[in-house]
Amino acid sequence: SKAAFGVASMPLSMLIINTMFQAEHENELIKNGAKTYKLAHFDELTGLQNRLAYSETRKNMTGNRNLGVVFADVNGLKYTNDNFGHEAGDKLLKEFSSILLSTFRKDDIYRISGDEFVVLLRGVPKQIYEEKTENLKKVLSMQEVPMASIGFVFGNECDVKKLINEAEDLMYEDKKIFYEKHPKQSRKG
Repeated sequence: SKAAFGVASMPLSMLIINTMFQAEHENELIKNGAKTYKLAHFDELTGLQNRLAYSETRKNMTGNRNLGVVFADVNGLKYTNDNFGHEAGDKLLKEFSSILLSTFRKDDIYRISGDEFVVLLRGVPKQIYEEKTENLKKVLSMQEVPMASIGFVFGNECDVKKLINEAEDLMYEDKKIFYEKHPKQSRKG
């Protein structure tokens, strides 16, 4: 009777063991999926969202909400890398990221290339946008050599491409003024 009981309960035991293995496997897949998502959507150096996350966010902008755009380019990154090494350049990028994080939510900030950052403030009132951008301007103006050139534009989310292009153009104007004042940090120099 002992052998009969053991054989009869074996399918149930196998089912329980199989279910436990499946659950463990699914947990591993979930963990790996989260890791893969993080690797795909976040910049390793700064911890900010990356270009892929930025592109996905832009594709999902179809509403008729307010949109505040900040387009920033770190000043003198090439100069810093060439003259002080890439660790110094990485430190510069991290410092600028910290400045952005002191003003804006992490969910709104993207590092879209080596030295370019975009902030997309969706659905915020213009007054809040202006307060935040004034705060950023104030922080950067306190530096002897401004860490970044920036373009600011506020409008409607349905015009996202136009707004981003406009903010980028304003950033390039700011960058031109920066290099006129600090020619040694020019990419050419």
